[in-house]
Amino acid sequence: MTGASTVHQIMLDGTRLRYTFTRKSVKRINLRVDSAGEVWVSAPHSLPFAHVEAFMREKSDAILRSIRRVESRMASAPAPLRLEEGEKVLYFGSQLILHLARGKASFTRTADTVTLTLPNPEDPAAIRRLFGRWQVCELRPVVETMANRFPIAESLTFRFRAMTSRWGSCRPAGRIITLNTGLAGAPLPCVEYVLLHELTHLHHPDHSSRFYDELSVRLPDWKERKAELDRLARQLIPQKIKNNSL
Repeated sequence: MTGASTVHQIMLDGTRLRYTFTRKSVKRINLRVDSAGEVWVSAPHSLPFAHVEAFMREKSDAILRSIRRVESRMASAPAPLRLEEGEKVLYFGSQLILHLARGKASFTRTADTVTLTLPNPEDPAAIRRLFGRWQVCELRPVVETMANRFPIAESLTFRFRAMTSRWGSCRPAGRIITLNTGLAGAPLPCVEYVLLHELTHLHHPDHSSRFYDELSVRLPDWKERKAELDRLARQLIPQKIKNNSL
């Protein structure tokens, strides 16, 4: 059983830290710093709150180091994708110049540009929708060609959509894999990582040790590919949509 979350503050080595605290049916204190630098703490229902803050003071060096790493990474992160005229957008790891034109909805790509033509090229929502349609047209044949190399992918259905919290999902019972349209901008090794991640879910629906054992056999460098994908997330997903994780 999980209790309501509450927000607290604590001084750690002269730094005032804000964190979210939750009582849970757990055996020990759990603490994490998320990708936005927010601190989350959970503890058993019976543990005195004073023990929680004592634990945080004991771990203050590690907590503050983690927060500084996140802040440094965010400061050096690439600018988010805005889908504006003249912007550089990623196309399987390379860059294209985005042009917006007025007319009947369509899209075209050359060696160094992608042009989105819309009835109203000042409408951000319409731009995002058309950009997503273009991404699907580019991504589908790449994914299907990759999948053909793996017998496990036989008779799969692939779907594509903009997702706010993950790069892909798998429904083993229906043999349906859904992939984030933002992968159309990712380098091909990163696309292959997401595909193999979801293919492995056909055998292991959860993220158990057996899942990661099989993924590591199929793709020994999957961690490096995932790290590169996470690094590029802000450039792959249009602004106003959250960064993804898998």
